[in-house]
Amino acid sequence: MTDCTRVVTICSNIPRLAQCVQALLPKMSIISVEPPLDQTICQKTDFLIAEHNVLEPLLTSSNKDRLQFVQNTWAGMDSMAKFVIESNCKPTVKLARFSHPSFSQQMAEVALVSIINMERNYPLIHQAQAEMCWNTSQDLKNYRCLNELKIGILGVGQMGKCTAKIFKSLGSEVFGLVNNKREPSNDIDKYFTPADLPELLSSVDYVVSILPATPGTDNILGGGILSNCKNVGFVNIGRGNVIQEEEVIEALDNGWLRGAALDVFNVEPLPSESNLWNHPKVTSMSNY
Repeated sequence: MTDCTRVVTICSNIPRLAQCVQALLPKMSIISVEPPLDQTICQKTDFLIAEHNVLEPLLTSSNKDRLQFVQNTWAGMDSMAKFVIESNCKPTVKLARFSHPSFSQQMAEVALVSIINMERNYPLIHQAQAEMCWNTSQDLKNYRCLNELKIGILGVGQMGKCTAKIFKSLGSEVFGLVNNKREPSNDIDKYFTPADLPELLSSVDYVVSILPATPGTDNILGGGILSNCKNVGFVNIGRGNVIQEEEVIEALDNGWLRGAALDVFNVEPLPSESNLWNHPKVTSMSNY
């Protein structure tokens, strides 16, 4: 089969994705389709690029189908793993998740700007501007430089390493949570294991969770463990299963957390009735 007869189908809301793929593969036919997808797509295309939440019906594609390869546009695979376990199916399609240094850089920058936002109290600055108020209170002066901060990174995979590198380059002391004990590395001053999590939480100024959704991370920050924090800023760019929303609010209201920047939640989209929307110390980023 020549490139001219090969078809790449795209089912994604990523802006300009089809144009970018066409520029990279000028001899292939690029087709965009809308969800949902079903097994018939397996006979119509050679390659598929799609969001994770439309791929479940295709996981058992036959080796005799035209479809050769599927590219998930998301980094996470937990929803599909859950589907496989619950349905007891054996996936046969060749599928890859999204993983690229540029994505790690983007998420590390989200962590960086979230921490600066909390440390410099930018919500108060925005409020003062909206009220046309020249605010000179101590609330806007009591901040530290990044090289004075201790940052705890929960999950030191590709994104965690990139995040650690950025903060370390700016002078922060960086701690990492991993499954097994390790010696300090270039960008991480000390490693902690889950058994040491209370000690890590009591030692840092900010916590950045980049943990995947696994049975081992379910509610890992719940059960009152955040009481070990002392006015710590919390950034979650991993998965929402690490803590229930009512426990985030409890930690904020008790002063264990000074603020929370949340990109992920237990239920997505975040329901309109959630108390996180209106909490003054929460920034909701909606899978930013």
